[in-house]
Amino acid sequence: MTDLKSTADRFEVENSILMKETKRLKDEVDSLMTNPTSRLLRAEREENARLKAEVESLKRAGDLMLKCASANMPYPPYATIAKDWNAAKEGKQS
Repeated sequence: MTDLKSTADRFEVENSILMKETKRLKDEVDSLMTNPTSRLLRAEREENARLKAEVESLKRAGDLMLKCASANMPYPPYATIAKDWNAAKEGKQS
């Protein structure tokens, strides 16, 4: 019976240690999430995502303008515009 009591006591001590460690880790996570650096990093990621979405939107608009130009423009100027636009989308100089 004392062996069972001893085991139960050991588990209580281990549980207490683990609960304290869990609380410490939760507090550390909360601290990191409210840390100004973390907030700044999160804001930078959000801005990056917004800018990527804006770039994609502008690319789609440019593609649509090129498509409209192909129906309304003679071939030689259109070919140059298409070449320049496709280079620009890839970040190249024309």
